Amino acid sequence: LKFSGPILHGLCTMGHGVRHVLKSYGENDPTMLKSSNVRFSSPVYPGETLVTQMWHQESRNGEKTILFQTLVGERDKVVMSGCKIVLRAKPLKSNL
Repeated sequence: LKFSGPILHGLCTMGHGVRHVLKSYGENDPTMLKSSNVRFSSPVYPGETLVTQMWHQESRNGEKTILFQTLVGERDKVVMSGCKIVLRAKPLKSNL
């Protein structure tokens, strides 16, 4: 597979998408994250703007299920598709 230049690591792309969801639906608290599933569908090049579109599904047991996809704004290209996050009903308590 040939790329036109260096690409952003997939885990970095995933981190930005998950962070967008946590900021919008998870009280900006990483302990709210229960699970995540993503599918990488296209590369991201350093300096490009990531835009995440989200849809809230029915909740059960107080948990929230968020479906999302992440695009590169400059190219209007989906780079993560078919993504899903489940958020806990309550944040985890720290033992620190």
